[in-house]
Amino acid sequence: MKTWFAIPLWQRVIGALILGIIVGRLWGPDAESIKIIGDIFIAAIKMLVVPLIFFSLVAGVAAIGDLAVERVADAVQLTGFFFTEHGTKVSPVLSIFKNHQIV
Repeated sequence: MKTWFAIPLWQRVIGALILGIIVGRLWGPDAESIKIIGDIFIAAIKMLVVPLIFFSLVAGVAAIGDLAVERVADAVQLTGFFFTEHGTKVSPVLSIFKNHQIV
C-alpha cells in the first residue's frame, strides 16, 4: 500500500485511464456488464458534491463576521425576492406566448 501512495496522483490517474481503455477494448460490448460500478461511483460523487458546496458556503459566510453577515443575508433575501416576484410574472407570459406560437 505504501508503494501505491508513493506514485504521484497524476500517474495513477493516467494508469487507470489506460487500464480502462484496455479493458473496454478487450471486453467490447460485454463491458456493459460492469456499468453498475460506474453508475454507483457517479451517484456517490453527486451525493458528496452538494453537501460539500453547501457547507463550504455556510463556512464562508460564517467566517465573514457579524456585520457583513447581515449585509449578505439582506442581499440574499432581496435577490430571492426579486427572482421570485419577477419569475412569477415572466413565466406565465412566456408560457402563453409559447403556446400561441406552437398553434
